[in-house]
Amino acid sequence: MKFESRNNKKMLLLSMVHGVIIGVAGVFLFFIALHFFDGQAEKQVTNDKKTASKTTTTAKADDKAYTFYAQQYGVFSSEQSATEFLGTNPKLYTSAIVSFGGQYFVWSAVGTKEKEIKERVDKDSFVKKISFSGAKCESPALVEMPKVLSASKVSKFTFEGGKKKIDPPSKWASNIEAVSKVSDDILVIRLQLISHYTAQNKCLKIGF
Repeated sequence: MKFESRNNKKMLLLSMVHGVIIGVAGVFLFFIALHFFDGQAEKQVTNDKKTASKTTTTAKADDKAYTFYAQQYGVFSSEQSATEFLGTNPKLYTSAIVSFGGQYFVWSAVGTKEKEIKERVDKDSFVKKISFSGAKCESPALVEMPKVLSASKVSKFTFEGGKKKIDPPSKWASNIEAVSKVSDDILVIRLQLISHYTAQNKCLKIGF
């Protein structure tokens, strides 16, 4: 019986020591984990700040981008789908398909002011703020196109206002004349020109 008593005391003592060791180890592991995840979180925040800073810098680098507002009716994954949509909507006969980012957007007007588009929006459309840039183009005319199209009158859609004369893009005058026969609305004419020349010149960039 005395042997069992000594054994019990020994087992109790070992259990207490074992419990203390586990407790200390648990606290130690907790602090290691806390330090690790805090470090990871701090690192992630730093990386996020760097990414945001890089994005801001990239956005600021394109000083040739102009802001426009489009009346958008839909976005499609293929040109065929967008064309079929236009074909089944007679009221969109002056609308156009604008392609960028692997998608096809159906727009019916492009203005320089949000208010211009808001006045046209119906239950099937909405205002889409966009940027338009020719900064990546080699042709001086294409570089200047967003600026030219920001003019308040179609008669000012020319490339003669700068210090240096710039030859307009191919068939510029004839394209304006052709579109004007369908509509004399500057928002429609601007849209059709953007649609046509972005399809022909991949260096012209549209973004959100």
